[in-house]
Amino acid sequence: AAALRPWSANLGKRLVKHPKFFFHDTGMAAHLIGCTDVMHLTNHPTRGGLFENLIISEARKCIAHWGASAQLHFFGSSTHEVDLMIEAGGCCLAVEIKSGRTIANDWFGGLSAAAAIPALGVDARVVVYGGDEEQRRTEVTVCPWWRFPVILGQWLIQHRAATHIPELAALSSRLQNAFSASPR
Repeated sequence: AAALRPWSANLGKRLVKHPKFFFHDTGMAAHLIGCTDVMHLTNHPTRGGLFENLIISEARKCIAHWGASAQLHFFGSSTHEVDLMIEAGGCCLAVEIKSGRTIANDWFGGLSAAAAIPALGVDARVVVYGGDEEQRRTEVTVCPWWRFPVILGQWLIQHRAATHIPELAALSSRLQNAFSASPR
């Protein structure tokens, strides 16, 4: 397991101060709570937490593999939370992670609240979800889970935070082909 530390800027607000812990292997985490079948996971009460674990684990892997100089945090105040804050070059990519397959308007509140706090340096916002379609909403990119590495790679390149990243068009094509071929 690995710790995801809370954002620790002095914002003059009451912030969450305890880390969240995530497994490097989401399959093992699912097995440990008794999810041994895809159908069981579909309706399991921890589905959202496991999905969040998967996306954070993949972000960590991409950042490590690409040699990126980025830090991962989460942001939590008494009223809002952002599941993942990726910090590089003095800016943050704010990421909300939702396992649902249908986009809901209440997914965007934490991202808007974080972007309104200048000390966080949020310059891009993403909702990663369990659906299939990529969308652009006002100041937020909504992307399917399998496409998140491409969005992350684009942001890291923009902020000169990675030493090497594969050709993103090729990566996107490989991810889409793998997603299309996988059973759903």
